[in-house]
Amino acid sequence: MWGRARSCLLFGVNGRIQRIDSFTPSRREGGRRFGPVSPLTPLSEWLRNNGATGTKVGCGEGSCGACAVLLSWRTAEGVHRHRAVVSCLTPLASLDGCHVTTIEGLDGSHPIQRGIIDSFASQCGFCTPGIVMSGVSVCETLVEDKLVHEGGKNIESRVEECLDGSLCRCTGYRPVLDGVKSGSARALADPTNHKMVTQRATETLNQLFNYMKVEEEMQKSDAHPLVRLAFTDGLLTWVRPRDHTALLDLMHSNRGGQGARLQAGGSYAAQRDLAHGANAEKKGLTVSPTPIVVTGYTGLGYSYRYHPDQRPHGASPPLIVASMRLASATERKGGEVKDIREHEMERCYAVKEGESGGYYALGTAATLAETREFLEECIERDSTGVATRGALALIKQMRFFANDHVRNMGTMGGSLAAGDKLSDIWPVLAACNASVIAESRIGGRRVISLREHQPLRLEEGELITQIRLPKTSDRDYVEAFKHAKRRTDSQALCNAGMYLRLNKKEEGCHIEECRIHFGCISNIPAFRASRTEEVLAGTVIGDSSCAERILGEAMGGLRLDIQDAVQSWDSSENCPASLHAQSLPLMFLYCFLSKALSSVGLNLNFAVETIPSRMMSDTREHKGCPQYSEASHGQALPHAEADDHVRGEAEYVGDRPFAADGLHAAPVMARGCGEVTKIHTDIALRVPGVVQFVGAADIAAWKGGVNKIGTVVEDEEVFATTSLAH
Repeated sequence: MWGRARSCLLFGVNGRIQRIDSFTPSRREGGRRFGPVSPLTPLSEWLRNNGATGTKVGCGEGSCGACAVLLSWRTAEGVHRHRAVVSCLTPLASLDGCHVTTIEGLDGSHPIQRGIIDSFASQCGFCTPGIVMSGVSVCETLVEDKLVHEGGKNIESRVEECLDGSLCRCTGYRPVLDGVKSGSARALADPTNHKMVTQRATETLNQLFNYMKVEEEMQKSDAHPLVRLAFTDGLLTWVRPRDHTALLDLMHSNRGGQGARLQAGGSYAAQRDLAHGANAEKKGLTVSPTPIVVTGYTGLGYSYRYHPDQRPHGASPPLIVASMRLASATERKGGEVKDIREHEMERCYAVKEGESGGYYALGTAATLAETREFLEECIERDSTGVATRGALALIKQMRFFANDHVRNMGTMGGSLAAGDKLSDIWPVLAACNASVIAESRIGGRRVISLREHQPLRLEEGELITQIRLPKTSDRDYVEAFKHAKRRTDSQALCNAGMYLRLNKKEEGCHIEECRIHFGCISNIPAFRASRTEEVLAGTVIGDSSCAERILGEAMGGLRLDIQDAVQSWDSSENCPASLHAQSLPLMFLYCFLSKALSSVGLNLNFAVETIPSRMMSDTREHKGCPQYSEASHGQALPHAEADDHVRGEAEYVGDRPFAADGLHAAPVMARGCGEVTKIHTDIALRVPGVVQFVGAADIAAWKGGVNKIGTVVEDEEVFATTSLAH
């Protein structure tokens, strides 16, 4: 079907080129041969199956950072990028043309490794390899951006931001931050050891590209006109198109019914719902063999691990049409942002100012980190700070979106395409009156308003390629809000995007236009507070007392809006913000109006101010008490195995290879509460591969007649014997 399109993955790991052909067995254990490598196999799983156990897996959903690795890729103009990503969410097929550096790729001399040891930043050591790789990424971003010339405060803020996705439960974050900051300072002062890591990745990428170029030249006469790569395991085919036109042609040739309503990004679950409707699983429908377009892969990786029932299956192999990470969203030459148009789907990746000059064009396949870098450059160039007020609000929200590792992978297109009810970004874009460009082979291009269309409804063979963020004027005021259980890397309890256009006249301040959207309180990504908008739009506020009266009326309208929002949730679902929806939107609106009106001289009583973010810094003298200065027990000493921790050589139970005659235990959960009368095991024991059932009697036999467990007092049954309480 795919002619002579390359059917093998080519990527580098720690300086060595890896080749994985289609249908290659995933691993062998004790003489047993497992099924072929899936294109969706998480990178962390593949690494550990092949002996690189220094990469740990903690949460498996991109939140803890234990599995962080350094991903390197080459842009269209030959510039190499090196960023930390979470390997548990990175599909193996997405690495084609890239290089991966794991903890095994460092020799122990990197400044970050020494900084971790010298700052006593290692205790159990399980999360240390991920922290080290995040620190290496910090060094690279500092070297690229040359923040060393801008003062230590910028270095500290960058270090803290890059570590916001690394969790540590035993060491404490002060020594971790101290270790990475001191290591970063050493790397900037003497980048020799750091450059050894990136230089090896660069050399491997050059070898890899030469190898791929030769192979493509050999297949040139019989190459597939649309596809560069077609990697499959028999159940799923991962396809990388040659360019943007080829992508649209693939979608056009594989369109069909609802299943062809494709989007650039989003989880597999979201695509399946588009293909068959929300009740597909209940109806027993199989997945349609229609293409799924992915860009950042974060939603896809999460679904693969936690929703195995949503993995592609069926008679015909579904297609996953993926982009190739050969080019970043921006290229800088002389301070200019250049639109890349080589080796990639340029319309999806480019971030630039709009042709008419009235908006910023953000490619839906550009990562969140790349998009943010571009918007920050626009803000720096905007000397008045007027045109970029919407961009500033969006950056504020993106700062607290997931964590740095995920922002290096995820895309805004994926977030919008998934249509997540709990989206952080959609309310801000809707408040800014942003729109997306949808493009197809037949229908061409059309503009869709994010304020009016939630979720996006695309035609057959259509995908979103660009987000248009309007520029603002000196009369516009935009703000973003988010409240969550923790500052970063946490799902919002409520978020909001708000916009006012104010015109100061003799009779008072005139609110010409108002857009207010909330997230996490309704069944759509950005609920529009229409009653509140009606109260505020067209209002003239003469003085502070009038402002307080208008504020009270707006609060009353918002309470009615909140009731409508909460009631809109499906009766089968629990509104995640039901306990917070009554108060947080009111607080957000009050903060917003207080700030906006104060900008034109109208001050409300009890006006609030944003609490500034403080640096998480501290100092401590690592010295013993004077009376014990000569005794070892009076000195602060590094962990005895700290050197093994920072090298990834410390072995844990999960790192040991599975025994040739080993068995896997699978707990059987009760389907409800009640009395235990009999446990039937005959059917389970007839299942191929099942060798034994372990119950309460077996536990009692092993523990001297006791089937109980407990931390202090053994007072809870291991396996139920008489009744099931939960």
